[in-house]
Amino acid sequence: MRSFYSMILTVLFNGFISSHLMVNTSVILLLTLTSCSNSDKSEINQHLKSSLKGRIMVLDTTPSNLLSNVGWRESFDSGNFSIIRRYYNSNIKYVESRENKLTELCDWQEWYKNGNIKKEGTMTNSSHQYVGIWKYYSPSGKLDSVVDHDKTYPIPYFKALKIAKTYGFSMPDMEVTLTWEKDKVYYQVARWRESQDHNGQTAEYIYIDTKTGVVTRPDKLLISIY
Repeated sequence: MRSFYSMILTVLFNGFISSHLMVNTSVILLLTLTSCSNSDKSEINQHLKSSLKGRIMVLDTTPSNLLSNVGWRESFDSGNFSIIRRYYNSNIKYVESRENKLTELCDWQEWYKNGNIKKEGTMTNSSHQYVGIWKYYSPSGKLDSVVDHDKTYPIPYFKALKIAKTYGFSMPDMEVTLTWEKDKVYYQVARWRESQDHNGQTAEYIYIDTKTGVVTRPDKLLISIY
């Protein structure tokens, strides 16, 4: 599973040839770089863009690190559950993240510098997709708005999980992310396995249409290299 703090470059291309792939197979390649500094990552990113320019399409999906620039942190791990807390320099709590590795869901709370709650809700561990009810507060601590993210798509996240289960996919042995293809939005449900050369992972996966719930199996390979 790719790290919460990792930088991910997503590369789509056709006709990729290697000792592990067939000719004319469409491939989605995820490069996970976890041990570089920000400047190193930027330099690698620019080098990749330069070297691949004109041959394939490079989409830079580098996530912002919400926990990297504020105060100090503490973490607790008890097997299937983990808690990460980040504090302002004033020792007021900034973020608390409680991850359930069995459901791949994270309960998230965030606070203002004055100590009042800012927002709270549930997201997926890997892709940080908001699910269910999220509450947002003003700096004074007053409830500002309530958003039900299950209403974002006709097929909500948990219904997609039930559909995926009928195809043999179940938690915690899968990863669910949103993907866009041909002006449609899909849940990408993937089951990752270690590659034969142990240099990455490959995935069996399906697409679930967020509007209709129709399931398709894309004619492409999903690969993560690390």
